[in-house]
Amino acid sequence: MIRKYSVTLHGHRTSFSLEREFYDVLKSLAAERGHSLAGLIAEVDQNRDESDNLSSAIRLHVLRHLTEARSNRNVIQSAVAIVPVRNLKRTADFYVDTLGFTLDFMAPDESVARLRRDGAAIRFVRSEDAGALAATASAISIHLAVDGVDELFASLRPALDKLPANSVQPPFDAGSGMREFHVRDPDGCLLIFGGAT
Repeated sequence: MIRKYSVTLHGHRTSFSLEREFYDVLKSLAAERGHSLAGLIAEVDQNRDESDNLSSAIRLHVLRHLTEARSNRNVIQSAVAIVPVRNLKRTADFYVDTLGFTLDFMAPDESVARLRRDGAAIRFVRSEDAGALAATASAISIHLAVDGVDELFASLRPALDKLPANSVQPPFDAGSGMREFHVRDPDGCLLIFGGAT
């Protein structure tokens, strides 16, 4: 049975109609890629042929995905960094409150958590191992590819201004056509937000 769904694309509400089976695969595909459903639909909308309506473009996208998945079973779909931290709740609160991530999952014993923002996902594990925690503070960095480095920094600035001194490096030209800003999380993990200038 075909159902009608609504989504906001480019600041405007729009609707599309899909069979439940297509909609379920679309939701799974968004989760698999670390996208929101609206984000994936916006990507499909942006890349669709002008002669296709949105509903048809979504069906074609789902069919292409299923065909590729069947023929390319040895393709890496995504990668997620796993970062040891001392206090998982404190880390999750920092990523949610300061950087706008969403808590995707936290184990009831607070031993592991996964946080997401847009297409990025990071997994954190609670650790008491001094060597692992020292590595987080001195050797682990995560590069987050960003469209609009300065705009993202400006949106995060009120929260970033509350961090301890030397926790934030404002946007700068990093060379090779890249622009970046850096943030150190509570355990010292360096987050590099970077994109093309």
